[in-house]
Parts: sequence; C-alpha cells; structure tokens
Amino acid sequence: MNSLHRYLTSINPSNPKAQRLRGYLLDCISGKSTLPTYSGKINSSALATKINCDRQAFYGHRGSKELKDIFSALLVDGQELITASASTPRPQKANTQKTRTQEDKPRKNKSPESRKKRNIPSDHLQLLSTISQLELELARNKQLRMDVLSGKIIVL
Repeated sequence: MNSLHRYLTSINPSNPKAQRLRGYLLDCISGKSTLPTYSGKINSSALATKINCDRQAFYGHRGSKELKDIFSALLVDGQELITASASTPRPQKANTQKTRTQEDKPRKNKSPESRKKRNIPSDHLQLLSTISQLELELARNKQLRMDVLSGKIIVL
C-alpha cells in the first residue's frame, strides 16, 4: 500500500475521472472510505459508480491513459487495501425478516461452471494490468532506442 500511496501522491492527473479515482483511493487508504470488493477482488463496477463513470473506462481504448494507469497501479499494488476493505464490517440492514414470497422461492444451485464465470473478470483485470505495464515498458524502450540511434546517448 505504501507504493500505491506514493504513486497516487506523486501524480496530478488532468482527466477529471482520473482525479476522482485518485481522490477516492487516497480516501480508502486513509480509512475515510472502503474499496468496493466482491469475493476478495476489486468490484470495478461499484468502483466506477463511486467515481461516476462507466467501468469500461478502466479497460481498452475507452478511458484516459491516466485513469487506466491509476487502476492498473491499484490492481498491482493495492492488495493490502483490498484486504483491509474486505475485513471492514458492513452495516446490517434494519429489516432482516424474510417475506412469504422470499421463503417460497426455490434456491438456485450454483454450478461450478457459473462460479468459474465469476472468476473470469478478475483474471482479465490482471491480464489487462500486465498488458498496460508492458506497453509502458515498451514505450520507454522505444524512446531509449531512438535516443541511442540519434546520438543523444552514447553506448560504450
């Protein structure tokens, strides 16, 4: 979490959605807010709702680079924040009695296949995070190569 905090305090995004995500994550780190999770993983839909955007903005070519970079940093370095949010007790609902219609409804048996489908987005998130990091590294390496070829950097 220290590296995530350091990263978030070192950047100043120009994109409004990235600014809101940065501010929300800093609030989560300070304990003012909790990170939305589901089954011990980041709930990107709920997180997007918290910062007033669509969850698709975190992936692909739909959102700003700043927003995707912050989200990737959260996926890579935010495990302690996820664990802390998961251990925070949730407030209980006032009325916990079941109505007659709820009692009469048969429960659906969850098959292993349906459980696997829930796990796909998390794996997808990790792959997207890795791709984003590799793209950043590739851009840095391209710049270094151009500097070497242009003579700005002399290799001995």
